[in-house]
Amino acid sequence: MNVPSRNLAKWRKVKSAWTQRHRKNIQPIPPELINKHQGQVAIVLGNGPSLKDYDLTDPFFTENVTFGANAITDLFTPTYYTLTDPHVIDIFPMQILNARTSTFLLGELVWAFWTTWAARKRRLPNSPRYMVRYDRKDRVGAMGKGRIYHGCTVGMVMFNIAFLMGFKYIFVLGIDGYGVRGQKHYYKGEGRKTGNPSNDKFTDDIFRRSLPVFEESDRFVFSLSGRSVHNKVLPVWHEIQNLNSV
Repeated sequence: MNVPSRNLAKWRKVKSAWTQRHRKNIQPIPPELINKHQGQVAIVLGNGPSLKDYDLTDPFFTENVTFGANAITDLFTPTYYTLTDPHVIDIFPMQILNARTSTFLLGELVWAFWTTWAARKRRLPNSPRYMVRYDRKDRVGAMGKGRIYHGCTVGMVMFNIAFLMGFKYIFVLGIDGYGVRGQKHYYKGEGRKTGNPSNDKFTDDIFRRSLPVFEESDRFVFSLSGRSVHNKVLPVWHEIQNLNSV
């Protein structure tokens, strides 16, 4: 990355200090996004192999609100493109440029980098963007408390944002787990492996704690993946042929 590591370290220190001071009153997303999509359908797209199990040109994906991150734009351009780690800008530069028609949801560190000379030099998309604040990666809590829990994966940030935006139905696809045996984590089948299988526990915990909150608010969450390690927690939507009837 073109930003010196000492600057990243400084930003992390500032963020940590800010979060400790304001953790109880943290505003995770701008007020104008709260319940913006009340009653609608959202699809949260990870980068896992189950993405290839669907035709992403189907109206269910193109006509509903979608969230994506990282390499998702190689297959599909989401409504909201989420960035929580500044290093992803180095890993997926072309994919970020391909998301120029999306609205960007940026973590605090990415937001800080986005306004630097290095970001301008990279000609990052001048798309609509909002800052997202979330608790530290190893913290897991119940949804519905007006906060976002990172869960060691950007997928959980997107999942929490979708809940705060008021969607009645949230479908999850491509969040298959780092510990999927016999498969690459990325749908592209890349040889390199990212993430840690132990992170799946954080994701399971967040999903598990979310279910009572969805039930209490008469809202629903379903997994669309037939191969996700999280299907032992999330209910699986089996009526694939009837997705457009939701």
